[in-house]
Amino acid sequence: MKTYTRYSEDFKEQALAKVYNRGNDQSIQDVANDLNICLQTLKTWMKKTKLAIPRGQQSKSIRPQSCRYE
Repeated sequence: MKTYTRYSEDFKEQALAKVYNRGNDQSIQDVANDLNICLQTLKTWMKKTKLAIPRGQQSKSIRPQSCRYE
């Protein structure tokens, strides 16, 4: 049977700040590994915070390093 870890809101906020302020040489997976949490957990938190922001206030910028044109 799986056991689930409950993370505090403070921990989640710090984790998300680390993701959004990471350098170009660090991936989301690297941040998850540093925090010893599952990548999918971190991505779920990111999705929830994105949905919580009103549509007009969301940033539409894309990091150029994440765009790959072929």
